Parts: sequence; structure tokens; C-alpha cells
Amino acid sequence: MASGADQFLSSFNRIEKRLRDELDNPRNMGFSEMVRRLSKSKNINVRRAEDDLLQMAQLRNAIVHEKIGENFVIAEPNEWVVNRIQEIERSLLAPEKVMPRFAKRVTGFEKHLPLPELLKIVAQKRYSQFP
Repeated sequence: MASGADQFLSSFNRIEKRLRDELDNPRNMGFSEMVRRLSKSKNINVRRAEDDLLQMAQLRNAIVHEKIGENFVIAEPNEWVVNRIQEIERSLLAPEKVMPRFAKRVTGFEKHLPLPELLKIVAQKRYSQFP
């Protein structure tokens, strides 16, 4: 099983790639700047997670750049952080779709249906309006 740091870094890297793709692969832009730009402009999921992503960028830098030894990580993400970054990753890589969340079943009527039968269905289903 992967360590918390490995899971964290894997999710972080996938998020970073997604942000780069959304900004048309800027070459000289860091993660934090990408988060700030996307949160101000077009991505509501980035905006919702902006504070966490900026904090996680600092944690990522500590893990990657502050290694003391080969298998020694200076900062080990706790379970909450690993779960949170994976949650953010899911919201960015597979955002919830409008459909089926707001889908509603529509009842249709044939144009040759007798009016008394149509009104009976309307009464049974308690429709307040119908075409």
C-alpha cells in the first residue's frame, strides 16, 4: 500500500496537470498562480478548494524539496489531507454533471388522447399545469 505522501503526491500531480491543461499549458507558471487564476476566472471547483490547494502546495514543497534522506520524508500528510486532496481531485477531473442531477421525468400526452382521460391523469398525478 502506498504511503500517505505517495498518495498525496500522486493526486497533487494529477491536479497540477489538470490545471495546466485548463490554462493551455503555461510554461513558467507555478501551481499556486494557476490556482489563483482559475479561482478568479472560470473554475468553480478550484474556487471552492482554493485555500486548501494553496496550503497543499506548501505541503507538497516540503515533501519534495526538503528530503533529508532517500526514504525519509520530512512531512507526512495525515489521513484528512490525503482524503481531502483526493476529493478535490475527483471534483476537478470528474465534475458532477448537470444531468442526471437535475433530470426530471417528463410525462407526455398523445395528441389523440381523449380530454377526459387526460384530465384523469392530471388529477391522479396532481399536476398544476400541463400543455
